[in-house]
Amino acid sequence: MQKQTNEEELTEVISDKELQKKRYHKLQRAMQLWNVVHEKSKIIFRSGKEIRSIETPVWFVSEKYVCINAGVTILVSCILDVLV
Repeated sequence: MQKQTNEEELTEVISDKELQKKRYHKLQRAMQLWNVVHEKSKIIFRSGKEIRSIETPVWFVSEKYVCINAGVTILVSCILDVLV
């Protein structure tokens, strides 16, 4: 069964390229914190039209996805901020 992708979910929530780079570095830092000292990070993201947040371990970060608890992934383009 394939997951249907909503066009709105793929829209980048941060238009500034420098802020996108900072977000990526924060995600990398969050992954390092979990792998070294098991510290969770807070991820603030857009899901549909709602803004949500979750405090979670960051297991893996790629250019497009962040893998959090139990194999759940979040699109990087939906993430507004990462608090580490």
